[in-house]
Amino acid sequence: MSAGIRLLSSVLVAVGLLLLAIACNDEYDLSSSDTSVNAPNQNKDQVPQWLESHHEISAADWLIIRSPAALKGDVTDKQHRVAILQDASEHFRENPRMIANRATQLEDMLLEIDIEESAVSLIDQFTHLPTRGTPHNFSAYCQYYFNLRAQGYDEHYALAELSKLK
Repeated sequence: MSAGIRLLSSVLVAVGLLLLAIACNDEYDLSSSDTSVNAPNQNKDQVPQWLESHHEISAADWLIIRSPAALKGDVTDKQHRVAILQDASEHFRENPRMIANRATQLEDMLLEIDIEESAVSLIDQFTHLPTRGTPHNFSAYCQYYFNLRAQGYDEHYALAELSKLK
């Protein structure tokens, strides 16, 4: 892949993540949702592309019905999704809706380059990355991770490199 294409790809990722950040600045309380989704059984046309503050579905439920991996049967239970989103929200000091949107966007982008990783798995893995003493947030880690994976590095190498960022 040429440097120009990589730069363009990075710019497009940054713009997309910026747009998501603008759309996701509202606070959300995970405990306030009583929506329950055990499997992705909704019509894909009824599922919003991005989760916004006016949607009545919880971030944990939306994550599982919006995620391409979930649509293929990679389903985690609701308690697990809520716990992962809560951990990520506390770790990155961002609301769960924003994290769910970014992780699903990253999952989509990885699928475009034939890499299958679920949004739930990505959130779980990123929660182990450093945030203290570093300016990096969940959005930045998504961009860096995509760039490394697009360059052909495997997930273990990409995560190891991200854990070294200062």
